[in-house]
Amino acid sequence: ASRAYYIECLQNAATRELMKRISVKAIPELTAMFPASASSRIRIRNRAGQKYAHLQRNPKGNANLPLTDRELESKFVDLFTPWGDEHEARQLLARLWSIQDINDVSCMIDGLPVSVKP
Repeated sequence: ASRAYYIECLQNAATRELMKRISVKAIPELTAMFPASASSRIRIRNRAGQKYAHLQRNPKGNANLPLTDRELESKFVDLFTPWGDEHEARQLLARLWSIQDINDVSCMIDGLPVSVKP
């Protein structure tokens, strides 16, 4: 959910402690596969010392693992939250899904909530 990226969530003490225990590094063989593949590997060691690993060949939403229309709509509504409510998001989404039928896309801008307009 987009709420995970809100500043108050990122500055939360528990989140900050977890962030201190995370390290990120490039893996040359995975990097070499880009752009054909956007692979990543995650390794986790829990407090009991157990280790887990997962290789994700492509993240969900990548061209090689696309979102379904339903997933895309859900993500759009979620990420639209800072600019409007779900109803407004779904209204805009309905216009976006029919953009191929619109002769003048300026109506897309006219329908945006005030806080989103350029």
